[in-house]
Amino acid sequence: MKSQIFDGNNSNIYNEFLGEQFDVISYTSNALKVSSISSSITTLEESTNELNIELNEKVKNNYEELFKQANNLKDMEDLTDSLKQGVDNLETSINRMKLDIGEPFNKVSLKIKQLERVQYTCELLRKIIRYLTLVKKLKSNLQSHQRDLSKAAQSIAEIQVLYKENDDLIGIDIIDLQVEWVRQCSDQVNTIASSLLSQALENQNQSLVANSLQVFYNMGTLNDRVNSLLSSMIDRIQKSIKTQLTLGISSTATTSKQTQSSLNTPDRTLHQKLEVLFDIIYNTTIECIHLQRVLAKIKDQNTHKPLLEYIKINDSNNNGSGTISISNYLWKSIIKLLEVNFIQSSKNNAVIDNTLTMEYPRISRILLDSQKKLQSYCDLAQQQQQLQVSLSFFSKEEQRSSLLMTIAPFEKQYLDRAYMKMTNLLNSGFQQSTSQQSSWTRATSGSSGTTTSVPTGKQMVELSKIIWSEIEILIGHQDESLLLKMTKIISKVLDSFAVKVESMLQQQQLSWDSIDFRQAPPSSGHQLCFSLFNATMQLCNSIQSLLISQTQILKSESYESIDQSIGHLQRISTQILTPLFNSFQLSIQSVLMQMHPEDWSSSQPTKTNRYIDSLKDLLQQFQHHYLCKFTPCLLLNQHRKSLISGIIVQFLRNCSLLKPISESGKLRLANDFVSLELALTPLFQEGIREVGEPYQWLRSYKQFMFRDHQNIESFKLSPELHSLPLLIVLQNLISRGPKELQPPHLVANLSLTQYFHWLNTHKDDEILRLFRLSMDNYVQVINDRKEKEFSPIYLILLSLLPVNKK
Repeated sequence: MKSQIFDGNNSNIYNEFLGEQFDVISYTSNALKVSSISSSITTLEESTNELNIELNEKVKNNYEELFKQANNLKDMEDLTDSLKQGVDNLETSINRMKLDIGEPFNKVSLKIKQLERVQYTCELLRKIIRYLTLVKKLKSNLQSHQRDLSKAAQSIAEIQVLYKENDDLIGIDIIDLQVEWVRQCSDQVNTIASSLLSQALENQNQSLVANSLQVFYNMGTLNDRVNSLLSSMIDRIQKSIKTQLTLGISSTATTSKQTQSSLNTPDRTLHQKLEVLFDIIYNTTIECIHLQRVLAKIKDQNTHKPLLEYIKINDSNNNGSGTISISNYLWKSIIKLLEVNFIQSSKNNAVIDNTLTMEYPRISRILLDSQKKLQSYCDLAQQQQQLQVSLSFFSKEEQRSSLLMTIAPFEKQYLDRAYMKMTNLLNSGFQQSTSQQSSWTRATSGSSGTTTSVPTGKQMVELSKIIWSEIEILIGHQDESLLLKMTKIISKVLDSFAVKVESMLQQQQLSWDSIDFRQAPPSSGHQLCFSLFNATMQLCNSIQSLLISQTQILKSESYESIDQSIGHLQRISTQILTPLFNSFQLSIQSVLMQMHPEDWSSSQPTKTNRYIDSLKDLLQQFQHHYLCKFTPCLLLNQHRKSLISGIIVQFLRNCSLLKPISESGKLRLANDFVSLELALTPLFQEGIREVGEPYQWLRSYKQFMFRDHQNIESFKLSPELHSLPLLIVLQNLISRGPKELQPPHLVANLSLTQYFHWLNTHKDDEILRLFRLSMDNYVQVINDRKEKEFSPIYLILLSLLPVNKK
């Protein structure tokens, strides 16, 4: 925006010339476009005249002020001249002063240089004197009759530091003459100290170890020396590992068969070599622990810190320092070397691989014995020294696990080999074939006629021996986890055996209910079940004997693992016995039912009852054709005992329902008791008396049926009344009673067969309720007849029945 200074008619012309963007060429061009040149010139001349007039007017009106300003300007010029004169005078004075000061300054500077040179010379002389003094002290320390390696090392360290930190000592003849000698002394002290340290560590001489370490610490090479010592220990172990894991096997064997045989045979000398190897590892490790113990005990005289805190181990995986570092570094290196060399040796040499696999328990025992020995040393050293630092670089479990990890692949191979050995033997026992012949040791499966054999007794003995040997080898082994793994493998094999047996039983789909025990001999399917049971129980009994013999040694987890598998085998065996014995129980019941049609009220004596002859014949056939096929065992004895108990109970239940029965009938029945006892005796080798309470019931009932019930009080005191089962007593009393007192099965409108089945499937309170119903019916009949007395039997029954709680 243009400034508006001038007012009036020509103000726009003046203001235009004052604009910041004024351009002569642009103004001329515009003037030519608007008007002619003459008119533009005229206008400009007029403006110029007007400006001159205005300027003269301004001068005229302000001349006094203008004169004053002109006077001030003259004064300014005078002042400037005066100032210039003063500056010139000052410069002259400075130059004169410079001349006065320069000479003393030069003299002072020269004196200062002289002083610096004197001081430097004195300092150099002091260093030379110090160097020569230390050399003299070193010579004194190295004299043979009073040699002090620790002080000599300290002198050498001070000499070397003094020489390295002062370059100005180089080139001085008296110093140069001593440099080579000092270096030789340093090498000599280092060699002597190294030799002493090695001997002291080997002999565990704490005093010599401390002196040697102090020498290296004084020389400033302790950290390097410790790292070098650890490296030499590791190299020594590595060489020992390679030496001991090398077997001299010729690459040019006589025959391929001999070569293969030698490769599959474990090398018996490897155990001795490993024992030597781990003795070296043990000795090397305790040397390291001894070194750590001394380093932890010696302290710096100035800082009072243990020398162990100054050690920095050259390990990329462990940048820290401290008590654990030395032992930890060595142990980790040993574990790594063992792991790598074991695997590499097994790959390069089949004999070593087979030895480490087949003899794994013995190999692992060597490792664990070495670890136990090392742990004992650490514990003893810790107690003796009572140090605050721990000498155990790992816990006991960490040491064990780290050592066992070096041979972990061979543990797996050992367990796999044991499993395959047992599995192959098991599969050979259950070998399948396409033979069309059927025998009692084969089971047919499918329409193709494929048969599966049953393991023989010899195979079961061999399998049991393998299991026994595997367990006994590991009993007392320090590695309890290995024993646990082996027991789990054995459990797996036993479960596999049980599954195979169960599968064969399912393929047979036998029906035990249709067996005629008196006529038909056992079928091939039944014979197969006998063989499966015998094989199962033979294996089960053998393993159970193993458990019993090792109960105090086996851990609970190992014991339970095998015990569960034994339980599985016993359940399979029970599945074979239970249907057979249940079916025979039904056959026994059908024979016992034949006693009811006979006339027991007759007074004519007979030689014998037909049903007891059938019963004896049935028991003989069952013993001869079935029971004798089973291998005697505890499970079979339990079923035999249960069978005899069931037969006695069934017999007593049937006897107690006989009605009417005369005295002669009772005598016939008593003879049947004797015949039954004689017939049952062969079923239980321990003797029928060992059956227990059911046998006592049989003897008691024979006396009880002759008891006179007319005298109620005397009858209630009979011991048999309370020793026999309540059900049998109640049935016997009802059979003695009047005809109005009906048996429970008639009251319930059940046949005898249905009644006995009902008794087996209902609870005691339901059974007693049925007896009460029978008695209530009797009371109803007596009341309907309006009789005043009840039968003595009813009163006895009423006293025997428990109170009915509604």
